[in-house]
Amino acid sequence: MSINALIAELETTAAATSAAMARPQDPKSELNRFVQRFCKRPITKGDLEFTTTKYGAQQQCVLKLNALGGQEVVGELAANAKDAEQSAARMTLQVYKAQIDALPEVAPKAAPEGSSEAAKAPGTGKKRMMEWMSHEDYKAKKAKREADVAAGLIPDMSFKMHVNNAVIKILGKMPGKGDIEYQARPCTGGFQGTVKIGCLPDEWKDQLWAGEVKQKKADAEQSAAEICLLTLTTDPLLVEVAEKKKAEGKGKGKGKGKGKGKGKGKGKDEPELDADGKPKLDADGKPMMKKKTWKNDSWNSGGWDDSSWDPGAAMLMAMMGGGGWW
Repeated sequence: MSINALIAELETTAAATSAAMARPQDPKSELNRFVQRFCKRPITKGDLEFTTTKYGAQQQCVLKLNALGGQEVVGELAANAKDAEQSAARMTLQVYKAQIDALPEVAPKAAPEGSSEAAKAPGTGKKRMMEWMSHEDYKAKKAKREADVAAGLIPDMSFKMHVNNAVIKILGKMPGKGDIEYQARPCTGGFQGTVKIGCLPDEWKDQLWAGEVKQKKADAEQSAAEICLLTLTTDPLLVEVAEKKKAEGKGKGKGKGKGKGKGKGKGKDEPELDADGKPKLDADGKPMMKKKTWKNDSWNSGGWDDSSWDPGAAMLMAMMGGGGWW
């Protein structure tokens, strides 16, 4: 092999190694990066839902992409749950390869000079931030999204999320796990989705809403949710229940909280009485007040009674900085 050929091979190997190091080797990490770039927002809990099932000595994982409309991808059989999740993530990357290749690389924005983010720029030996966004940029991006939603260019929320919000209004609380059940059954032309909400009142808890036939399971479930949402928001009984729960929620926590307590409190000083029941007077002509002592958790007149003395309580008071008995 000639020197030039050897140099060319070494350069090719170095370039391949650099490209491999630049990209995450872990399929799940690479999938997270793709979803974040595709959705143009950070990954949140619930965007990627991994469900692993054991089949004999092996396990298989089903990945539900809630961030991408609820699409489900099944991985290959693996020896353990961790490898099964990695297989499902790898299969997902293959399914969305065209979308991944079409995404442009986002160059990180330059941080303001002198800021802590600028100190992490290349050449400083510190990790640079992936993206820096000013408050003005964030407000502009938020305003653009709201305008797109109002114009119908992008959906505000999926029908399943709208159904979940409608159920919350009817119940006055979050639905429990399994209260809202979605199913997508194979049929001629694709799949047909159904939804059942067992936490609804009266006969609605047994109602089954069916959507239109769709080619994908996720679209079939969304169609069923759309049909269900029409009932939840227009039926007089359900609307009345939702309004009642809303009124109850507004009435909570509005009490004055000024009721008179029934505790003994400090009480008032009492004058000493003579044999005729009249207050005793001191040399200045003022009433002589009883001396108060602590006895059996109550104030009493008379001398000191040490029957209620608790050495442990006294030590605790000293440790807490107390100045003795009240």
